[in-house]
Amino acid sequence: MGRLVQQSPAAGAHRQHPAGRSRGTLLRHARNAGHGSVTQTKWPPANPGRFTGYVEGIIIYAQARRAEVAHFAVSTSMQGTGLADVLLAFLKEGLREHHHIETIRFRVIRPRPGHPHFFTRIGASEREGGEWELAIGGDG
Repeated sequence: MGRLVQQSPAAGAHRQHPAGRSRGTLLRHARNAGHGSVTQTKWPPANPGRFTGYVEGIIIYAQARRAEVAHFAVSTSMQGTGLADVLLAFLKEGLREHHHIETIRFRVIRPRPGHPHFFTRIGASEREGGEWELAIGGDG
């Protein structure tokens, strides 16, 4: 009687970081005198099958107010669900707000039949070499 019983912590509560998540930052800053500041993402983990959508290989050209994206992808099972639109909205907002980017250039390494429809629908213009360019406006 009068004993205080403390509940045990939830499973994994002893961890300082969520299990299976990257401990580093998503965007890393690097210095490049020729282009102002340059930012590049980490590559995804060794098991990309866990992810339903991701953006990788972002390079920021601060002076040109342009970003290049090496890979923008949504898994086949998630196509048509709106995930690509949500992912794009977060990408645009982050680039515009934090880096004052006005244009995103998407490089298409492995063309898929749905790419022209998607990029045209979001307002991007096709460029030479399998690239698409999207104007996202200024920071005003």
